[in-house]
Amino acid sequence: MALAFILLFPLLAVSSLTPSGELSPAPAGGLTWQSLAYSVWEGVMCVAMSITVLVWFRGRLNHQGRLARAMAGASYAVYVLHPLLIVPLAIALSGLRLPLELKFVLVAPLAVALCFSVAYLIRRIPWVRGVL
Repeated sequence: MALAFILLFPLLAVSSLTPSGELSPAPAGGLTWQSLAYSVWEGVMCVAMSITVLVWFRGRLNHQGRLARAMAGASYAVYVLHPLLIVPLAIALSGLRLPLELKFVLVAPLAVALCFSVAYLIRRIPWVRGVL
């Protein structure tokens, strides 16, 4: 289904051209058949690609290594604890004068590693493991 709709997109784009060869604003919204067609195409593509990716991952990446197993076990603890770790980290690094995108690229891996490391260590406490 996803492949069929990918192949359908060029036809949808060509049908949206004006006689002078420019793209018409009709698919962008309003009560036009192009807008309806694009909206249906977009909805079907979102669902079809989601299912395609899930099936692909299920078939090819359905195993866990040691690190992935430890991270999967700590994921709920990370969900619970991440605000307590990320907010102070963000405040501590707020004085860094870098473009926002670069700061994100630098800080995100650090935040993920910090969250999973702390969650892993906290889960090693015997009575906490049953809760988190």
